[in-house]
Amino acid sequence: MINLHYLTLLKRLKHRHEHLNGEAVETKFLHLLSLKMPDVGFDQLPYNPQWPQWFAHERRCLVEQSNTLKLAEIQHIGSTSIPSMCSKNIIDIAAKTPYEPDDIHVQSALAQLGYTFYGRSPIHTQCSWYWKVESRKCYVLHLAHHALPCFSEAILFRNYLNSNKKQIAKYQKFKDHAFASSSDMLSYSVRKIDIYCDILNDAKRWLATAKP
Repeated sequence: MINLHYLTLLKRLKHRHEHLNGEAVETKFLHLLSLKMPDVGFDQLPYNPQWPQWFAHERRCLVEQSNTLKLAEIQHIGSTSIPSMCSKNIIDIAAKTPYEPDDIHVQSALAQLGYTFYGRSPIHTQCSWYWKVESRKCYVLHLAHHALPCFSEAILFRNYLNSNKKQIAKYQKFKDHAFASSSDMLSYSVRKIDIYCDILNDAKRWLATAKP
């Protein structure tokens, strides 16, 4: 049963936003409630210049499995992909495959690299996510079938922030407030949807004006 606190957060979100990444905000919210993930905490850390280096190293490891997984469009997304942004020590990676992302053979191939399957990804209900938990950091692979445009908004969001320092500061300020006001990962994630949607709408306008 959803408690009153979460219902209040959902009501505020629905009042301001209808969709995120092609899914209704209510669907996104209920999906967050059902997420499975390891208990890694959600402490915020100052920007670490090693984050893109960690991604690059992990990307090479994933590419080496390309004969098995046929991964493509491997991208660094999330706050660790945005210079100067505070974040958790979690490197979010988006990738596509011609196979179903939760296929048992995909799970087996990723297990050889240290990844554990955790069901549906928070990015989209048709994506799967896999966690690789290490002592100092985590890698999270969000995997989608190559026919689905599941990551376009996450990539646009990253590109827009990387081109606009004022928006980085705006997002960071909101994240700090959300973190201080949240008692758990779900509350924090739901609060972030609000500012994420606002900035994403700005990013879509930015993309439209940038096109010839």
